[in-house]
Amino acid sequence: MSDSRLAGRVAALREAVSALEAGSDPPARESLRQEIVEIGRAIDQGMRKLEELKEEMRPIVATYQAAFPRTSPATSPARADHLGSSTFRERGWSALAGGEYDTAVQQLRHALELDPTDVGTMALLAWAHLRLDQLRQARLLLENAADSNPDNPLVVLCNGYLAMNEGDMDRALSCFRKVVDAGTDRTATLYAHLYLGMVYGRIDMRRDAQAAFRRALELGPSLSEAYWELGRSHRQEGRDDLALEAWRAGGENRFNPWGEQCRQGVESLEAARSEIGGGG
Repeated sequence: MSDSRLAGRVAALREAVSALEAGSDPPARESLRQEIVEIGRAIDQGMRKLEELKEEMRPIVATYQAAFPRTSPATSPARADHLGSSTFRERGWSALAGGEYDTAVQQLRHALELDPTDVGTMALLAWAHLRLDQLRQARLLLENAADSNPDNPLVVLCNGYLAMNEGDMDRALSCFRKVVDAGTDRTATLYAHLYLGMVYGRIDMRRDAQAAFRRALELGPSLSEAYWELGRSHRQEGRDDLALEAWRAGGENRFNPWGEQCRQGVESLEAARSEIGGGG
């Protein structure tokens, strides 16, 4: 229903309700009640559609601003509020590291709106989209980021993650190794080891995968996702004691979904072993 038609119905309803007398017959009151309900539903539906369109516009705006940044002087009021941008970026990174990927996308979008030229923020936002399997949005952001700084470690890392998700293991390995060899960004290097391990696992190089996960844990001892992947690798080769050891360590993190995943892994594996023991 168009806005003008809906506005007309609201105006007519306003007049009808104003003219309604206390002693009006029940059918007239019921007719107005139904009209009120229908208009309310139409307004709610319209608001939901507008919210959906608004969400669809966010990545479009961010991509456009990243591709065609304003060239006004740094002192211009339209220039990015770097303090505000950094605040949203930190919040976004905290959510991303904590596995709260939807929240990370929201915070990092705000950061990019405030500073559309920040390559690191573009990469982090792309990373959050990647973790949500939103590859198209991630690809657009990474293309824009790479145009500005193709060697940025986070950009290279995310391009590797994208390649891994698309099944291009050779390109993924190349990207992750490039980040590891450079070693210029601790966060990117940490996750490059984690993702190297995941790639090695997919091509059945389990010992290399396990070595990469352990290196990731040396750099980030609280990285529960690395404990999960390490335990999973041991479990796949039948080394259940080592799998339990890894998952118990990862499960100590009570504030991360990967910690919960590790705890569930422990419970599942212990239950399976108990059933085997009981059956024997």
